[in-house]
Amino acid sequence: MASGFNPNPQQSTLSGANLCYPDRQVCQGFALGNVTLREFNRTDISSQQVSFTVTAEGQAPMARIYVYVDNVSMGAVEGPFASGVPRLVALGVPTTIDVTPGVNYSVIVEGVFGGSSGTASADYWQSVSVVAVGG
Repeated sequence: MASGFNPNPQQSTLSGANLCYPDRQVCQGFALGNVTLREFNRTDISSQQVSFTVTAEGQAPMARIYVYVDNVSMGAVEGPFASGVPRLVALGVPTTIDVTPGVNYSVIVEGVFGGSSGTASADYWQSVSVVAVGG
């Protein structure tokens, strides 16, 4: 399981991004599954997490992904993401986003193929709408 935390998330407008909505069409590049946005409440600590599986669908592995919740960057997860192999990703959501169970949030994932050793990269975007749950 890959995990990470971006302590200084940056606002991102994502304007002009070619977003693919999995419920409306077949997406190129990668598939998302089991997208969950969860708030964990313990007696002494509260935390928030976004998790999902990502499966690269190209012939080459995917180099990295970038994850956004309501257009706020959660950071990058480095690959490689092997083609056809689902990989679980879990990222901490900073408290600058107030995750409230029952509220709808936008989770956007950008997948990047190539881009190393001077090769051209291909970027694919997917957006899913997720209702947060408590845990």
